[in-house]
Amino acid sequence: ASAPAAAPTAPAAPAGPMTDDAKKQQRDQALIAFVITWWVGMGALRFGLGFGWGLAMPIATVAAAAVGGIVWKVKSR
Repeated sequence: ASAPAAAPTAPAAPAGPMTDDAKKQQRDQALIAFVITWWVGMGALRFGLGFGWGLAMPIATVAAAAVGGIVWKVKSR
């Protein structure tokens, strides 16, 4: 006696528009990721690797913006 094949599952329905609370949480998490990445980057570049302020700031800012953008994108799903 063989069991019948399981019915294929339907794809998940797209989520509706984000609520105001979800948008605020998404923004807050992206901002926190940006700030933490910026501080860690500045510490590592300026004090760990000895880069000057003029070079450490833009590098840390670009890295932090990338991380914040990734968090924003992931949380928007």
